[in-house]
Amino acid sequence: MKEPDHYSRRLKYFLNKHTMIIYLLIVFIFYSFMSLTFEKGKWNLKKAKEGIKVYIRDEPSTGLPEYKGITKIAAPIQSLIAVLRDVDEYPNLFVGTKTAKLLREEQDLQICYMHNECSFPFSDRDAIYKSIFYHDAESGKVSLIITALPDYLPEQSKKVRVPVSKGLWILKPLNDGTVDVLYQQYADPGGNLPNWIIRLYSVNIPYKALKCLRRQVKLPKYQVIENEMPTSKEQVKYNANV
Repeated sequence: MKEPDHYSRRLKYFLNKHTMIIYLLIVFIFYSFMSLTFEKGKWNLKKAKEGIKVYIRDEPSTGLPEYKGITKIAAPIQSLIAVLRDVDEYPNLFVGTKTAKLLREEQDLQICYMHNECSFPFSDRDAIYKSIFYHDAESGKVSLIITALPDYLPEQSKKVRVPVSKGLWILKPLNDGTVDVLYQQYADPGGNLPNWIIRLYSVNIPYKALKCLRRQVKLPKYQVIENEMPTSKEQVKYNANV
């Protein structure tokens, strides 16, 4: 009777000690199989919960995993813009963001620095992003185009600089007082981060961002009555089909 107990304890010890490794192996096998089902350039619905839908695809020009999240939010579009402009609060908006700092701001342009935590054994990432707001006066639609600027600041020790990233927010006001919200982005996180890990995070990031945006926009400091819209007339450049 003692021998089975001995092996049972040894097995329990092994499973407890190596739980994370076993979990990562299972996730790796699952996402390796799932990646075989991806048709390049075609959006695949990966999550639909609480009025939020998340789609993933291999971005046509780079092959990097790209995500797109869509939802409707009952809030003034000016309040949503105020949340997206509030860089200091990005840790409460984007999962994994440890710190965010505004480096430069003009009427319709922002440049910010973001530090993102990664789980062991992977190194943290940091990135500099340029964000430009575009306002379509006729439809009321506001677009936010985001591009990585990897050389804007010197690289920091113990962090991997994100070399490539392009993102897009589209806010489209509807007649019922709600706003159609789309958040789309792809990135090369740099370093040796496996593709299956990137794909794993690509579902959680947009879902959490849209869920947090819905929560943040209700805070008193974002309850603006009037807010000057961005006025850039430049052509919106984003090389992905939305």
